[in-house]
Amino acid sequence: MGINVLDAAGNLRDMGTVMEEIGAKWGTMTREQQVYLAQTMAGQRQYSNLVALFDNFDKYNSALETAQNAEGTLAAQNEIHMESLNAHIQQLTTATEKMWMNLTDTDGIKNVIDSLTSIIDKVDYLFKSIGGG
Repeated sequence: MGINVLDAAGNLRDMGTVMEEIGAKWGTMTREQQVYLAQTMAGQRQYSNLVALFDNFDKYNSALETAQNAEGTLAAQNEIHMESLNAHIQQLTTATEKMWMNLTDTDGIKNVIDSLTSIIDKVDYLFKSIGGG
């Protein structure tokens, strides 16, 4: 059909490019050639789906163009959203860091830790004095 699936080095070409070439030539092929090509590409079970795609290739190209145009808009909207989200995450991170700094610098927390240590030491001494648990 005049469409190369492999490049000069024998590697598979980009399938999107191959599909576009087939779509461009689809209307010039006989129905037998179309069916043969679709069966070769998609197999006996799926060839009808591929025929339907190429029969409506103009709609595919239109949808692709719409999607590509929307991609830039979506990327800009996503960037705004991420900046907003990142700002909120940074605020949360800062507040969390402040909280932990306040907790670790409090003398009351140190006294509680010292008291717990003392209690555990006394319980340990009690167990040792009665010969274990």
